[in-house]
Amino acid sequence: MDLPKNIKSVELEKGVVYQFTFDSNKAPLNKKVIEYLQKEKEIEMSAIYQFKLKNLELVGDDSSESTDVEIE
Repeated sequence: MDLPKNIKSVELEKGVVYQFTFDSNKAPLNKKVIEYLQKEKEIEMSAIYQFKLKNLELVGDDSSESTDVEIE
């Protein structure tokens, strides 16, 4: 998943729950590429996916504060 520059993965808390939304894109692979990957690399793959984070919100926090990050 691609993270926007305003979110640093090291700043996210470990052991807490985040709710997030993301965009996903799918690009199918050419038949020849699929065959090559299967025969030469033993990889079964018919498409490439890309995920981009849109919104990240801290949930399950006992305090009244809520971390909500809007992604542009």
